[in-house]
Amino acid sequence: METIQMDEIDALVGILNEDIHVESETRLLAYVTAEHNPDTEQVGALVLEVQIPSGYPGSEAVQVLVQSVFGHQNTFKHRDPMPVWSPQPDQIIEITNALNELIESRKGECLIYDLIAATKEWLEEHTLKSKGEDEMEIDSDSSEEDLRLNDEDMDDEMLEAMGEVLRGCGKLMKMLEQAERMKSGSKEQKELMHTIWMSMTDQQRQEMVASDDESSDEEIAPTIKVGALVAKVKCSKGHSPSGGVIKPEDYKKYPGSVGCCDMCGNDFKYTAGAFHCNICKDWDCCLHCGTGNYKPVKSKKGKR
Repeated sequence: METIQMDEIDALVGILNEDIHVESETRLLAYVTAEHNPDTEQVGALVLEVQIPSGYPGSEAVQVLVQSVFGHQNTFKHRDPMPVWSPQPDQIIEITNALNELIESRKGECLIYDLIAATKEWLEEHTLKSKGEDEMEIDSDSSEEDLRLNDEDMDDEMLEAMGEVLRGCGKLMKMLEQAERMKSGSKEQKELMHTIWMSMTDQQRQEMVASDDESSDEEIAPTIKVGALVAKVKCSKGHSPSGGVIKPEDYKKYPGSVGCCDMCGNDFKYTAGAFHCNICKDWDCCLHCGTGNYKPVKSKKGKR
């Protein structure tokens, strides 16, 4: 790495402290948010991925990728709790275009800090609000837990499902095409997939669940209407299970993303939609049974 690059990165670390994460000589992540009074105000946040070519700042320019903070919780643990707000596709494009214009106008100069400062200004102008105003969430019905994805969920199968649902959505499809060109299973690909997921509407996410082709009964799967994933059944002890498309927190210590239905005994993928009893902690049912498509039968699942 050139001395001038090292000096700039050292200066950034000195100024931003834990808000800068240097992953390698050619890549760094910056947590960006605007100055605000946390007691009376709320504001959005972003993560900027900056890729630094060997010829920067002389003959080559940095490349910047605007990302949601979700998926970066482990990198920026000091930023807890993280804001629920996440940028929409048009906002990502707007910020990216503004940063690219700045890069183009400052060829040959060290400007990573200025890119971060410009992003802060955008966040202050577009997301800074007094507490009590409308929340900055993607959708009022979506919580951070509802929108979280596990690493094992983000695979080629999910990319294919996203493509089916996002067909015709120009901005999101461009981001998806970019993800498809990345190395399969790479950290960069998963981060971009997470940003796409956060940018999708609740309806689009539910369509992904409904279009899943991993069901054990291919004739019934296309007719299922997931809706808001409201269970039409009770668990074995009479509790109402909760629906979702991520593995329950109760099973985080277990590997994989496959469960076994306590009603029909079939295996299912949580990403295809499932129901879990948060009271019993170890009762689950597949999407089909939970939405009333199957009659309960004796479970084939052994004790966990």
